[in-house]
Amino acid sequence: MFRIIRNRLIRSLFFAVVILFLTGCDQKIDEEKFVAVYSDLLIAKDTISYSGYSEDDLLKQILKKHDVKFAEYEATISYYNEDSERWEGFFDKAAAYLEEQRKSPK
Repeated sequence: MFRIIRNRLIRSLFFAVVILFLTGCDQKIDEEKFVAVYSDLLIAKDTISYSGYSEDDLLKQILKKHDVKFAEYEATISYYNEDSERWEGFFDKAAAYLEEQRKSPK
């Protein structure tokens, strides 16, 4: 009897961990952070020919800087790709963010 209960408990815990892992991988980045990540990517890509880094290297560095996992970044891109109006609103916010960054003293 104890063995049956223990096996069910272990099986339940295993499935709970798997479900938490799978749902955690599909987390998207909040829009404010995504604006900063995307803006940094735009700036970095403009300077890529001078830096010697590949686009993949730049992406990895920027995601690390903003403490974002690649899976989160991909989930966010997929979320925005579902609706073109999301991208329109996002691009307005990104443009405002870039303008603010340009005006702020360094």
